Amino acid sequence: MGWLTEPLARMKALIEGTYPAIPVTGRSVPASTFTARRVQGDLASPQFPGNLFHRAFDFVIEASGGVPGDPPNVHAGSMRRRAVVLLRIGYLDGEDAPVATTEIPYYTPSETGHDDHETIEQALRYPAFWGGTTPAIVSLIPLGDATTQVVVLHERFLVVRRWELICSYAPGTVHP
Repeated sequence: MGWLTEPLARMKALIEGTYPAIPVTGRSVPASTFTARRVQGDLASPQFPGNLFHRAFDFVIEASGGVPGDPPNVHAGSMRRRAVVLLRIGYLDGEDAPVATTEIPYYTPSETGHDDHETIEQALRYPAFWGGTTPAIVSLIPLGDATTQVVVLHERFLVVRRWELICSYAPGTVHP
């Protein structure tokens, strides 16, 4: 456990639609749309279990450190740390893809993936959802566009987006 534990848990709860307890129209992700990766293995692996792949997500910490431009005074009232977090979501294509329904007359996984990231952005960028974590989430913004990464051609791919997470805490704070 460390400084990223609670902020990443909040991001996970927002994406899974379990936070806040009472959804906010236009801001909350519908519950049970996405599932955090719950088994060992990398979503980018072709051997990742197919029945757990579709709309599964995970986080990869790409970088972490201080916030550029912050003063080096560790005796100040608070310190800020920064992490670049990759949010990866898996999508099935081909014969294993979800079947079209009356609500979705034609399932296009690439379109669905990029639409999903827009829905998630509405939740992650809403500052009212950031409160109550230690360290405190100060900023959560997307870095660049969502991109598509092929895992297995015509079968599986990931839609990936980078997020900059900035948190603040008192010097000397011990993170459980």
